[in-house]
Amino acid sequence: MKQTRVKICGVTREEDGVQAALQGAEFIGMIFAPSFRQISVQTAQKIISSSKAALNLSSSSTMEKMEKPNLKNYDFQLESDCIAWFSDSIKAAGEVLKRRPLFSGVFCNQSLEEILDVLEKVDLDIVQLHGDEPISMAKQIPVPVVKVFGVDKKFSPPPQINTPGFHNFVLLDTKVEGESERGGLGVSFDHSIAKAVSSQFHIDLIVAGGLTPENVASAINTAHPWCVDVSSGVESNIKGSKDHSKISAFIKNAKNC
Repeated sequence: MKQTRVKICGVTREEDGVQAALQGAEFIGMIFAPSFRQISVQTAQKIISSSKAALNLSSSSTMEKMEKPNLKNYDFQLESDCIAWFSDSIKAAGEVLKRRPLFSGVFCNQSLEEILDVLEKVDLDIVQLHGDEPISMAKQIPVPVVKVFGVDKKFSPPPQINTPGFHNFVLLDTKVEGESERGGLGVSFDHSIAKAVSSQFHIDLIVAGGLTPENVASAINTAHPWCVDVSSGVESNIKGSKDHSKISAFIKNAKNC
């Protein structure tokens, strides 16, 4: 079994991004949507530059970007074409991840104009759409897109999950009834659902929601995700700040599965 990737999300401080990078996180996520973890463009720029500097990256590698697979190679008439699209997205990410983490910007029900404005100012590799955005929005975003689908007790995977040519990655997170904020709430869902979705659509998933250093191994052994995504599970008692010992333990436990 391939080693599971790790995303440390909701990073609000330079030192937390540096720690995530040094400990081997493949993804570092920053929130641009309304949230107590929301950061400014200027803070995001500092987190990215500090994290890259900590890894002693050369100027050429710091500019390396992940690209979307070429749509011209697919006509999407067969299920195998869909599987190939998602597989090539995973492969493209893996090639960059051999050299450095990818930086992800999280948005929720924000306009395309706002997302593109942030992309002009911040060197993001990936955009994560965490709201009710139309699937078609991903085609208008010039970097690879992670589309989030909320999972609750009534969850039934919509056909939009398997929409190649639009979003490049699928993330399952817990949908909490009555909560306006999406993600980062520290609530888990039944991870056997993720395994079933992955098998049904033949795609690798990112799994989030209530993960901690203590339960991440169990989640991986159940869901077999391509990547696990954590925010509140590695936070300190200071709201929005990360606990560096928890980051280290989470990554170690995820990688040792």
